[in-house]
Amino acid sequence: MLTRLNIVAVFVCNERSFFMKKYVYTVFDKVAQIYHNPWIESSDATAARFFKLACSDSSTLYGTCPADFVLYRVGSFDDVSGLLSQSVVPDKVCDGVPVEVNSYE
Repeated sequence: MLTRLNIVAVFVCNERSFFMKKYVYTVFDKVAQIYHNPWIESSDATAARFFKLACSDSSTLYGTCPADFVLYRVGSFDDVSGLLSQSVVPDKVCDGVPVEVNSYE
């Protein structure tokens, strides 16, 4: 049975586990042949969800012609050390069209 003291001890012992490695994502524009400004997400799934929403909104650039865009993971960010690590090559997460709900992990 966990007591308040045990819970505090678990928190103190596992303090590092509350921090996480996050990932850096960017969208490649196939027409302009450029990568858009990067952003940080906790996983491919959350980045793909954001991208899917943007691609389905006709008021955004991505939504006006979603087939022109591809989502890539380009690195990682450690929120404890503050270090940003670049991938050797961009890792494709998904295309703008179609963005399938189950296509990411």
